[in-house]
Amino acid sequence: MGLIKISLWGNKCDLSISAGTSQSFHQDPLAQIDILKDNLLIDDSMVVVDFLLSKDTTNAVIDIVMDNTGFELFSDLCLADYLITNQIAKRSVR
Repeated sequence: MGLIKISLWGNKCDLSISAGTSQSFHQDPLAQIDILKDNLLIDDSMVVVDFLLSKDTTNAVIDIVMDNTGFELFSDLCLADYLITNQIAKRSVR
């Protein structure tokens, strides 16, 4: 579940959100997502994890929108690699 939240908070490093000020993870990203958890209105990450690990996902499609570079891209690629390596998702090219 940590990778899902790191991928979410990777958007914090996006310059369009920060108005050009430097936004980066200055410590362990897993520690920082714990600090940032109070900024979420609703945290349904356990519902997502339960769905991904259920047997009902055989035909499910997982899309990851990668619209930036830097840490945001890196965190999205780490999540994608984890999902594929652990056979939660299959490699697919569209």
